[in-house]
Amino acid sequence: MNSKEKILIVKNDFKFANELQKCLINGGYEVLPIMNNVDDAIASLAKHQPAGVVLDIQLKGKLGFDFLNHLRPHSHQNLTYNPELIVVSSFITQRMLTVLSSKKCLYFEKDVDYTHELVLNYFDNMLMKVDHEQSTSSKLIQKSNSEKAVLTDEQIKAWIHQKLTKMGFDSRVTAYHYLKDAIHYMLDPKQPKTSSLTTVFTETAKYTQYASVFRCVTRLIANTYQKDPELFNHVSASAPEKSIPTVKTFIYYIIDEFKTENLS
Repeated sequence: MNSKEKILIVKNDFKFANELQKCLINGGYEVLPIMNNVDDAIASLAKHQPAGVVLDIQLKGKLGFDFLNHLRPHSHQNLTYNPELIVVSSFITQRMLTVLSSKKCLYFEKDVDYTHELVLNYFDNMLMKVDHEQSTSSKLIQKSNSEKAVLTDEQIKAWIHQKLTKMGFDSRVTAYHYLKDAIHYMLDPKQPKTSSLTTVFTETAKYTQYASVFRCVTRLIANTYQKDPELFNHVSASAPEKSIPTVKTFIYYIIDEFKTENLS
């Protein structure tokens, strides 16, 4: 990130909020003072206009849904200010999930392992400045088009599968196929150039909500990393030591590996 993006945490659990705050600060974000009620959160939102918000459902006084309705009213398509929003809560019902889906909110369970890293990963993918787009993905596609890469589509898929399984990814889980298909999509010169994971996952997992796909892939990377971090040593030279890579960082790493091994 060229400048620090601001994040607002609206949580009633200050222990969790403080741990999340430390994680986001270490990840390069500016975290605003933590709020535990809707009115103060709305005031902070108006004053600072953060790029991202982490919201709890159970707050002091009003519920998180009151804040959500203020931020994203029913007709929110033309809002000029629309920050990335993650709901993190330990209690959720199907009705709540329906509301969150209608508001296009990503939801994480608070007690899930690596929740802080999941939140950091999401903001990294959605808020990072994508200077890498022109240096990696588009150059790879241009080179594929101009030099007629010798690998067939099936060979590319096999290469991706071999690369992922060597790093310990479990090919039996659904999230593995989301990840593999996303990498293949970005390597396919016939597909439009894009650095947006929203676009990639929407195209490759057409019948599943983007938020659900992203959550599954993030957990898959985190869980695979925890099994053997040494296999991820070269994924991101710029990432802090012992850091779980973001989804975008990991995908671009695999693309770079493909370029090095097959197009050089």
